[in-house]
Amino acid sequence: MTLENIYYVGQTIAVVAIIGSLIVLIIQNRQAHQLAVDTAVRHQIEGMQNISRSLFETPGLADIWRRGNMGLGHLVNDERVRYLSFLNYTLRIWEASHTVFIKGDVAEALWISHTRQLRDVQAMEGVRQAWEMRRHVFSDAFQSFYDENASKGVPKDDMYGLRLETHAASAAGQSR
Repeated sequence: MTLENIYYVGQTIAVVAIIGSLIVLIIQNRQAHQLAVDTAVRHQIEGMQNISRSLFETPGLADIWRRGNMGLGHLVNDERVRYLSFLNYTLRIWEASHTVFIKGDVAEALWISHTRQLRDVQAMEGVRQAWEMRRHVFSDAFQSFYDENASKGVPKDDMYGLRLETHAASAAGQSR
């Protein structure tokens, strides 16, 4: 075997090793991407769970949430601050979820279920009032999504049974 043949064999081995390394990197990159997608989905689900968890774990918040959803006028100043802070927290979770969905890291079926839940919340009077006051603090993309989602109409179900209570309170207020 000549030096030239040894050189070509060495080059061939080097090319095979480089191609093998690239294949391993591609596989690792795909696995890392899948892990990132799985983490994004898990984070989105945990965020949505944290919203509900806050309502039953934080004393008094469920009552403030219920009355605030009927309209901000149903709250005293300190309650209004808590309501608006909690709603801002809630909308930030949806905004983050929207960003992850836009990037393509969340399955459409999961995202659709979250948008239905958001539509339930959007239908509440206090949320509508708060959105008009605070919408400017959210990204333009989320504002557009939020408004489009709200325009799809009132959901078929009533998340907490509050819509009936809100209508009853409005009717009682009109009869005075």
